Amino acid sequence: MIGGIRPHDEVRASDEVRPHDRAHPHDRVHPHDRAHPHDDAHPDRGAFGRRPHDGGTAPGAGGGDAAGRAARVLPWRRPDTGLYDDAFRRAIAGAVAAQPRIEGQRAAAGRAAASLLHHEPRRRDLLLRNHPGFGGWWLAALLADEAEQCNRARGRSATPATAGGSAVELATLATEVAGRLDGEPAALIEDVTARSWRALADARRAGGDLEAAADALARARRHLRRGTGEPLERAALLESTGLLLAARGRHRARTLLALAAAVYARLEEVHLEGRVRLALGLLEEEPRRAAMELRRGLDRLESDAEPELAARGRRRLAELLPCRLPPSPPPVHPALRPALP
Repeated sequence: MIGGIRPHDEVRASDEVRPHDRAHPHDRVHPHDRAHPHDDAHPDRGAFGRRPHDGGTAPGAGGGDAAGRAARVLPWRRPDTGLYDDAFRRAIAGAVAAQPRIEGQRAAAGRAAASLLHHEPRRRDLLLRNHPGFGGWWLAALLADEAEQCNRARGRSATPATAGGSAVELATLATEVAGRLDGEPAALIEDVTARSWRALADARRAGGDLEAAADALARARRHLRRGTGEPLERAALLESTGLLLAARGRHRARTLLALAAAVYARLEEVHLEGRVRLALGLLEEEPRRAAMELRRGLDRLESDAEPELAARGRRRLAELLPCRLPPSPPPVHPALRPALP
């Protein structure tokens, strides 16, 4: 078969190409209009490979232009964009329907966290191993997030669900809950487990236990490799690793922090980028580069979220600024001054 014509199809005189029917240089065939190799094997298709309901020109009908002839041979039309609209509507409707269930799980996780923190560590382990209400992905995520907030505020949690808990206490509890998770997608479990160990590493580093922080970061890295590959989690791990190397006096810390800042900028996480820029400015020894990073960090950082870090950045920037005004320009000779009107 050549050009969609079978050997037993009769070629009519009206199908011949006349001189004025030559294809115009601008007549192009859309990529979606290419013929499929199995078109002619379909029982509902005619001699030119079209279904009866496709609405194309019938075989043998005269068509004066190249587009009409191509429509008789190339059966596929462009995809209907309405199909995508229906898919988006169904996805949005599913998300709206699941919202009450998600809010209920978050509220239950908050109550479970508050109850766990009121018990002694031995009692907590007993509850986690035996009580079905003390567990779940949402509880581990809540504890890890609260531990991160405590690390940034350098104090105890002020959230009602976790009030009074320290960063080390909350992060340790998060790792215990995450280690007992089951029934959830494996990649999501790995992500929340990595976040819990990273929060514990930051808390240990803030407390001066650098060896324990390095061990926790190694565990977080192993779990994150088996996770979903979320870029935000990877950037957070780069930030935590860079801050740990800076605490150890390693020069590679600036490289990792710069990578984390670049990922945050690409993800449009303005506040997180500002926090890393401030850390880079505080580590930089060259005054000009340090002042540049500090200014960029202060412009992006939400000062209300991390007031202590913002205050440190402002103090350091004030130290780098010149202590006196720039010299005034030299006087101009009267003969060179422009004449007044």
